[in-house]
Amino acid sequence: MADWIKVAIDFLAFLLSVGALVFAWWRTREASAAKYREQNKQDRAALNESLQIEREERRKADEDERASRRESLEQMRTNTARTHGELKDRMVKVEEQVRHLPTLEHHSDLHRDLTKLEGRLETVVATSNTTQETTRRIEDYLLKQAADAAAATGGNPS
Repeated sequence: MADWIKVAIDFLAFLLSVGALVFAWWRTREASAAKYREQNKQDRAALNESLQIEREERRKADEDERASRRESLEQMRTNTARTHGELKDRMVKVEEQVRHLPTLEHHSDLHRDLTKLEGRLETVVATSNTTQETTRRIEDYLLKQAADAAAATGGNPS
């Protein structure tokens, strides 16, 4: 029986050493897992903080860009309004000038009046030529009369 007790004690010693190893492994694993969980928690917190900072920076950059775009659009609106006003003023001036230009009807009336004037002028020229011819004949007659009267008085025309 003593062998049996010795085998049982050896077996119990073996079980106790295996149990101690399992217990040590289990506790180490548990401590390692807790340490890993804590490290993981810290890493996630750092990552979240980093992401929050990045989001805030991106939000600020987006706001700055939107403000810049708004300012640019406002400047474009101002320039467009100014240009529109200038063009409107120019258009009003041009319309006013065009309003005073002669129309096709005015050109037709002017052409008709010039044609009438041309006809009257031809009549005046013809009448003037006739008057000139008559004046020349009267002058020739008077010169001939004066020459005849001078010949009759002996060469003294007065």
